[in-house]
Amino acid sequence: MVMNMRVLHYTLGLPPYRTGGLTKYATDLMLSQAEAGDSVALLWPGRYLVWNRKTIIERQLSYYHIENYELLNPKPVPLLNGVKDVHPFTSKGEISLYLDFFRKICPDVIHVHTLMGIHREFFEAGVKLHIPIIYTAHDYFGLCPKVNFFYKDKVCPGMGNRCQNCNEAGLDFWKIVILQSGIYKRWKEDFIVKSLRSYGKKKMIKRRTGEGKAEQKGGREYWRLAQYYKSIFHQVNRIHYSSSLAKEVYEDRGIKVKGTVLPITHRDIKDHRMRKKYKGRLLKITYLGDLLPHKGFQVLYKVLTNMWEEEKKQFILNIFFPLSKKEPFVKIHSRYNYDEIGNIMNHTDVVVVPSLWKETYGFVVLEALSYGVPVIVSENVGAKEWIKDRGTSYGMKDGDLYRVLNSIYKDREILKRWNENICKMDFSFCMNNHVKEIRSLYNAVIPWEGYKGQVR
Repeated sequence: MVMNMRVLHYTLGLPPYRTGGLTKYATDLMLSQAEAGDSVALLWPGRYLVWNRKTIIERQLSYYHIENYELLNPKPVPLLNGVKDVHPFTSKGEISLYLDFFRKICPDVIHVHTLMGIHREFFEAGVKLHIPIIYTAHDYFGLCPKVNFFYKDKVCPGMGNRCQNCNEAGLDFWKIVILQSGIYKRWKEDFIVKSLRSYGKKKMIKRRTGEGKAEQKGGREYWRLAQYYKSIFHQVNRIHYSSSLAKEVYEDRGIKVKGTVLPITHRDIKDHRMRKKYKGRLLKITYLGDLLPHKGFQVLYKVLTNMWEEEKKQFILNIFFPLSKKEPFVKIHSRYNYDEIGNIMNHTDVVVVPSLWKETYGFVVLEALSYGVPVIVSENVGAKEWIKDRGTSYGMKDGDLYRVLNSIYKDREILKRWNENICKMDFSFCMNNHVKEIRSLYNAVIPWEGYKGQVR
């Protein structure tokens, strides 16, 4: 069997233009595959051209040893903003573009990390040329336009009439064009652009709309959108799920493609575990998410406020975003980078991940464990499978999180036991091991018998 492969990845793009767990994982996987001897290429949704509306693929400068191809005039990339106008997302692409591209670069396997920005014809071309397609389910886009199945502070059962209201604050097509532009890429970290982005996020948080007759018409449009993406999912050979929770959500929503559960990691997760001291110290709780409602910060904040009002005041909560009104126990830090994780964990007793949405994984869990820090997660966090006796998961009923936090506040020996269990566990999160596991996944879908590693 041929060990080195020709792999084409499709993802949102590269840092620093793109950030977040999806980008981190896809980028680190590509770099590690290239270092392991695979030939790696990347296709990503790029700019919209004013003078030419035709979709084309243009080669850019390589990213380290990764061939870099930009898809110009892609379909819209809404990120977390939702789908306001369905039509551009279901528009037809030219299958000949993708057939020619695949024949040119000759991939053994196509690894897709998102459905944003790509045409259904991309998948049809892969099927026509008998190229196996792996899809890593980082979120629920394709099943939910807002990617998180979260509506009015609750988990949403699926696409339907409510989608019209939920996506009402979505970006217009031309705003998406601006966000995909070279100017935005260049000035993304500019103060003014950051302020506008922050204002848009606040609008998403504050938006609350009622339900009405407009939903019924819009509901039919979103139902058609769901069917469009469902047809794409069923052209995939294998779905790679990072957790059993993600697999359950996809299958409950009618995606019956064969799937494999394989936890993910990234290159910055290394073994830094150490035994920590807890007795008689201020309890240092850390929350590494943001303010978006589905992340659950408001739940954590309310629980800790109740504890504070009960005169249980020997704790602090570290957060990494601005908060206009805060209780005395909150310590606000500036936004962090991956290279600051070590310092953060060294000043943390326990990490809390209070997700309200069905989070497919949660890198924060692995990052904390890699430093010996216990983790408290809601039952909605996919990475809870790693917790076991190294922290705890809690249910979604009122009082569940309070009971867990109150118990460790009163008895720090619980944290000590969790920390000791973390230090004793088998540390198997390194990226080199994961690359081998992904290669096995590729081998499972590539018809190696009589296969020459070329599109046919």
